[in-house]
Amino acid sequence: MRAAAVLLSIALAGAGCGGGSPSKADFAARADALCTQANRSVPQTPPRTVQDAVRYTQQQAAARTSLDARLRRLRVPDSERSDFAAYGADTRTMIDLLAQQNAAARRSDESGYYGLQQRFE
Repeated sequence: MRAAAVLLSIALAGAGCGGGSPSKADFAARADALCTQANRSVPQTPPRTVQDAVRYTQQQAAARTSLDARLRRLRVPDSERSDFAAYGADTRTMIDLLAQQNAAARRSDESGYYGLQQRFE
């Protein structure tokens, strides 16, 4: 019976159950891994044509939306909640800008596209 209790507590700990907030280091490691994975999944070179810009912004927006959802599923240390909320708001602003860039690319609005690009820098 005691062995079953020990195994259950190990399984619950491995599943992320239990009280308390995760450590800052653990949270940072998990978030960094998700960000690295997302960054590797999108094109790294700027688009050269209108068609490239449409695809580029679609891929970037999809990757950032997925990353945002995955990051929000993480347990955030209490000490990081405010910064994490600000990061999330900035991410959603970036996703909106990418959607606007995509619309500009579809209209072949080069100045609109690059004007929005400057907001990223």
